[in-house]
Amino acid sequence: MVNRLQIDRLRSFRSLRLLYWVAVLSITAILFQFLILPFGSFNSTPSSHVNITSILFMTVSDTELKSNNSQSARVDILHEFADSDSDEADWSEDEKQLPNDNGEIESVFTEWRRDFKENVNGVITLDANANWNKEESTSEVENRTEALDSSVPFEDLLHPGLVSQNSSSAMVGKTGLNKGSNVMTPISYMKTVLLQISPSANSKRPRQLSARDKELLKARHQIKNAPVIRNVPKDYASLFRNYSTFIRSYELMERMMRVYIYKEGQKPVFHDPHLKGVYASEGWFMKLMEKNRQYVARDPRKAHLFYLPFSSRRLRSMLYEQNFATPRDLDNHLKDYVQIIATKYRFWNRTKGADHFLVACHDWALSFTNESMGSCIRAVCNTNLAKGFQIRKDVALPVTMVPLKSGNPLEDIGGSHPSDRHILAFFSGSMHGDLRPILLKHWSNKTSDMKILGPLGHNVTNAARYRAFMKTSKYCICARGYDVHTPRVIESIYFECVPVIISDNYVPPLFDVFEWESFAVFVLEEDIPNLRNILLSIPESKYIEMQNRVKLVQRHFLWHKVPVKYDVFHMILHSIWYRRVFQVKI
Repeated sequence: MVNRLQIDRLRSFRSLRLLYWVAVLSITAILFQFLILPFGSFNSTPSSHVNITSILFMTVSDTELKSNNSQSARVDILHEFADSDSDEADWSEDEKQLPNDNGEIESVFTEWRRDFKENVNGVITLDANANWNKEESTSEVENRTEALDSSVPFEDLLHPGLVSQNSSSAMVGKTGLNKGSNVMTPISYMKTVLLQISPSANSKRPRQLSARDKELLKARHQIKNAPVIRNVPKDYASLFRNYSTFIRSYELMERMMRVYIYKEGQKPVFHDPHLKGVYASEGWFMKLMEKNRQYVARDPRKAHLFYLPFSSRRLRSMLYEQNFATPRDLDNHLKDYVQIIATKYRFWNRTKGADHFLVACHDWALSFTNESMGSCIRAVCNTNLAKGFQIRKDVALPVTMVPLKSGNPLEDIGGSHPSDRHILAFFSGSMHGDLRPILLKHWSNKTSDMKILGPLGHNVTNAARYRAFMKTSKYCICARGYDVHTPRVIESIYFECVPVIISDNYVPPLFDVFEWESFAVFVLEEDIPNLRNILLSIPESKYIEMQNRVKLVQRHFLWHKVPVKYDVFHMILHSIWYRRVFQVKI
């Protein structure tokens, strides 16, 4: 009898213990959902496989992310990007056949901040019902400020490579694009991350602050406390995220900044700029930087920044001729170079390269600098967030197409008056990637006011036709090719045509300085079927305002054989300077 009673008690105890652990596990699951997944809803699915991307990058509801204009930001699952080269007229036929780089960088969010939604800036989400009539007051333009440093730590909301390589599910949008593994990043998220500029996690804190470090900290303080400049035309001030901050930072750059250029490295990869074609930006910067006397320091001890003067285009071409055709081969070549300067000089090891910078326009630049130069400030044309571009550390380099024949970067710029632009939208280009064929499928030969064409060819006559179309169109379609960047963005500005950027995950050039939504239109790739309605929904007065701003911003994207104040050479240099000022570790 006693034994039976003891057995019953033991069973009861075991049952209670089982219930206890079930309760603990249930509470843990609820807390996990509440704390780790604070936005959206998590619904279980009958599938036995859980897509980690869908969990970590959940859609944020429109009601949770509101801009100052009560317009929403949204997150959508994106197509897989083809990792290959973009348009370039001067490629050799052999180089076009090179294998695509299929290396993708995988990362996940380390932590979602509960207060994230309070920090998100607005984005104009373009649809037929978008409110284009809201005017921005002069005071709003003058007092637009940026939280350059935050007293509250802000985790990386966007890590390089929002990619899940193991995803087995896919979502096809309205355009038919495969949206299986990548996550579209709205402009609002890009702004949020940009505003939280802080010392890079990859940089090394010096054992003691040098005189140059102290100068940078002093500059940071002055930039953060820049006086508001009010006597500036509203349209011009509206081009900038913060005009007053930019002017103060630029002035300090002119007065203080010194750059040391490493003499090491052999031609043609080093010290031999390529000045024509779609990769011309890196070449023109190298040429003007190496000839500069105002900013170049002969004594590396007096330098705030260190320039690594190599040409990504020439590096790719040279190694291709030697039968080395992958980003890994290019990276190994640069590793040897870094080893040389790290051994010969003490400056690389002092910060792990955080005060060094490179300027590279080849599509693979992100891939083949990740290991050897990943801690550097990288000014690159391929600003694909899904392939490693880091908004807070790297610089979005303009893709400036310099004519192959003349080599004149200022050739035939300008365009017609708005009243003489009778074409609603224009596009012409090769069918690179999966997006452009869809663009032509929906809009080629569909309406008389939209000229959506395939390639016109590269002869003189067709080049003139191409420019004429841009000069007489209201909107110029800048649709990505194999990768996110395209020379059409800057071409549109050169020909004073409002850019319409259709390239998810693309960070526009000099994004840290310019308020791109004031002079360009951003359309989601999945909204291509609605493209015409989107453009027609923009009031004529708004279009004229944007087109005028395109003309105003043009000066900041022009190359000059002798650099002038605020031109593209100085703007790139300023963005590099600005990054370094706000990344110095104390």
